[in-house]
Amino acid sequence: MEISKNKTVLFLSNEILLDDGFFILLETIDHKVRSFEIDELDFRVIIDSSIYKVIESYQASGNRREFKRIQGVISILETLGLKEEIDTKEFIDFSELIELKKTKYSEFDVTFITNLKAHAQRSFLQDEDELLYYEQFIDEQLEKWILERPKKEVVKAEVKETETTKRTRKQRSTIPKTLQGAFHTDESSKYITVTNLDDINYVYSTQFGYLKLDKENILAGGEGKIYKSYDNLMVKIYTKEERRYELVKKIQRMIDMDLRNSYIVWPKDIVYNKNEFVGYVMDEIKNAEGLDMSRIYSFRNLLYIDRFHICIKLLKMTKYLHDKAILIGDLKFDNVMYKESTKELFIIDSASFQVEDYSCGVFNADYTHDNLKGKNLREVLRTLEEEYFPINKILFEILMGKGPFYDFKTGEVGSEVERDFHYPLEVKQDVENKNDPLFYWAHADVRLRQAFYDYFKNNIITEVPEWITLLEDILKGAK
Repeated sequence: MEISKNKTVLFLSNEILLDDGFFILLETIDHKVRSFEIDELDFRVIIDSSIYKVIESYQASGNRREFKRIQGVISILETLGLKEEIDTKEFIDFSELIELKKTKYSEFDVTFITNLKAHAQRSFLQDEDELLYYEQFIDEQLEKWILERPKKEVVKAEVKETETTKRTRKQRSTIPKTLQGAFHTDESSKYITVTNLDDINYVYSTQFGYLKLDKENILAGGEGKIYKSYDNLMVKIYTKEERRYELVKKIQRMIDMDLRNSYIVWPKDIVYNKNEFVGYVMDEIKNAEGLDMSRIYSFRNLLYIDRFHICIKLLKMTKYLHDKAILIGDLKFDNVMYKESTKELFIIDSASFQVEDYSCGVFNADYTHDNLKGKNLREVLRTLEEEYFPINKILFEILMGKGPFYDFKTGEVGSEVERDFHYPLEVKQDVENKNDPLFYWAHADVRLRQAFYDYFKNNIITEVPEWITLLEDILKGAK
């Protein structure tokens, strides 16, 4: 790996110290310093003081491999005489780094190396004179971050495709970047021949044969009804209005994909009534209830650590789907089931997912991005950016117990037109009453507050992999 001949300062994000690409770079640095090809006065490596919290958390949790690797890196940098430290308040305030560039290292190339887009973007926004360089490791090679400042007249977030998103979204490449038309039928040919819902007692599946519908155990929803049947199977029967040609085509495509994730309830087979498409069969999830029930109690019926685990599990399932170019679309609490006895989490209603050019035509206004308001969602494909609205809102509600648009003056949650974020980044008063709407926000890790503040206030997106890393890191530090 080549090293610039210019005077150089590298500022390293904590996760970089575990990156294989950095170890290769460190070997090169070590060789060049020991062979006097680099003067240690012309090459500096700065780490953040928060790295010692990371080291402590790894040691406390028994992660000896990570603990030893980071300790080893720091020891090498100290031995070579290259190491310096600054305090960015856990990668939130970069003023000290920017000031170093302006003063002590004015003649140096100062590069911030991080694999976390939120870190790079946050520093870039504070680096108004663009004094710093921003790089990341991709396949063990340093690549430049492509960062842009939000246009002041634009309210909505604009997510640009960068080199890192190309890497992390290899299999998500078919998710549209802008609203596009979805496969759909016109009004004259949209419906399949239909039978009245209440007249159906048995359905036929080519895989499972005839399935009796248990009319004593019915779950009703906006698109139809769900019935228990034999062998831990459930059958969803759509209303006449929902039995469209594009729906049966999408479900058949999903079955052909043969997705195998036991926590995502996927269609197993199409079911028919007298050769008419009426719905699909899926596995039954026993002894679980929708997270909308916990939302009624502001999630205080769950241990706070369990709320973290729920968020991480939901994010990992979301990443699994995104990596396959699938958007959940209608992401809301009653489509997420939680089994408290085993701490298992499930995503249901998968036939509404956006798959290839088959849209997600249903929505819940509270969890739908502003971009989609007033549109016929059967006819458009959602973007990854729009998926981040329900992701952030759901994470916020689980961890904070209130919605992100809660108004502390009026006690209201904010109207659909008025989505204003009232939570302060810094909480100056002591909040000890758990019934105070600000309690969980005030006691949250500052990095967590920053990520939510970035999204709801400044339209900066923390991507799913970064969310997972952040929440897991906070959990490790809490043990």
